[in-house]
Amino acid sequence: IRGAPQSGVQVLVNGTAVPVTFAGAQLTYPGLDQINVQLLTSLAGSGEVTVEVVANGTSSNSVLIAIR
Repeated sequence: IRGAPQSGVQVLVNGTAVPVTFAGAQLTYPGLDQINVQLLTSLAGSGEVTVEVVANGTSSNSVLIAIR
């Protein structure tokens, strides 16, 4: 995501876009980028979900996380 404007970063949880509250360089650790998102209350109790990042139209590999 380095160099992408925050408006060009999207996070999809089970295919649904969630609000990105921060996307950019993490200044404490050189080379580390950070993305903060706000999970929707409708995701509570979803169990395993896929998470995918799209930055400037390029998709990441998806990962699985568990939401209680």
